[in-house]
Amino acid sequence: MKKIKKIFIATVITSSLIVVPALASPNVNQIEQNKEETEKKLEDANSKLVTLLTDFEVLKGDIRNQEAKITLADKDLQEAKKKEEEQYKQMLIRIKYMYENGDGNEISALLGAESFGEVINQVEYMKNVHSYDRKMLNEYKKSKEKVATLKQDLESGKADMEFMATTYEQQEKELKTTIETMKTQVADFDVQLANAQRQAEEEARRLEQQTQQMEAELSDTKPSKPQTNRPSSNNDNNDKDEEDKPSTPKPDKPSKPSKPDKPSKPTEPEAEDKPSNASKGQQIANEGLKYVGNPYVWGGNDLYNGIDCSGFTSKIHAICGISGVPRNSKEQRYGGKAVNGLANALPGDIICYDGHVAIYIGGGRIVHASNPKPYPQGGIKTGTATYRTILAIRRYW
Repeated sequence: MKKIKKIFIATVITSSLIVVPALASPNVNQIEQNKEETEKKLEDANSKLVTLLTDFEVLKGDIRNQEAKITLADKDLQEAKKKEEEQYKQMLIRIKYMYENGDGNEISALLGAESFGEVINQVEYMKNVHSYDRKMLNEYKKSKEKVATLKQDLESGKADMEFMATTYEQQEKELKTTIETMKTQVADFDVQLANAQRQAEEEARRLEQQTQQMEAELSDTKPSKPQTNRPSSNNDNNDKDEEDKPSTPKPDKPSKPSKPDKPSKPTEPEAEDKPSNASKGQQIANEGLKYVGNPYVWGGNDLYNGIDCSGFTSKIHAICGISGVPRNSKEQRYGGKAVNGLANALPGDIICYDGHVAIYIGGGRIVHASNPKPYPQGGIKTGTATYRTILAIRRYW
């Protein structure tokens, strides 16, 4: 009866050796897998943050340059206004002298002329004075208007960049929060893993003790084998039980082969300097100008009630029969054909900035859906192509 009891105990212990490791092992493996996945996401988030901060620094540099241009333009505008006012005052003085003296000096000068030639000279002189005044005043007015337009463009461009900066700040804040959360998760996984490993070690020691107890119990149930004085020989090893033979070690699981390097990106197609269908590009530019003054809406697709920058460029191309222009500004930057520099750009090309796109209309200017501010600061408007750092120029027509 005692022998049967010991065999039963040994059987129960042996069963526990099979079941417990199967339950404990996946717990540790799952924690390690979760940690590895979170660390990968953390690495990706850090990479995105670095890219975002780099783009943000470029944008800040563009804003500083724009502010310097605005300051210079404002100085030029004040100078143009001053010249216009001075010219206007001088003109008034001459008019007052010739026409508002009250004693008919102008007529007297004509009547008092000694010859017809002198009369002609007097008339010619007064005509020249009037022509000069009108010419100079018109020139100063044009100069003032030109500088005022430039300043408006610069301020409008700055508004675009400030809007983009606000977006970047929000993205930076969200990324940093995500990274901190992931760091906490990784640290928590480390604690969980340490606890699981400690429990696994304790369980292993318990199982080892059970194994030793089982072996002791089993040895008590075996009848003692009589000793013999048989001489030893080289064949003694063949008399051992099959259980005593060392088990053949399993080969280690082969590591996953490293991923081959990605093939280098093929040289992208370049646009012809003077394409035969340049009229199509001009059609795109003209179509874009039809909607100047309409509102900007992020994610919008309506040219009249609200559209964003990439929606605008994509929609205008589609109206002109050009399909395949991506909806996303980043994808537009890598599609179509590359144009080598603004000097080779033609109306209808897409000018790509960081996080923004516009349609080139020629003469160094663009039409684009810029930001939510009311027109002319925001909405669909025209502006200078170089108001920000140009990253690429693409041609889809």
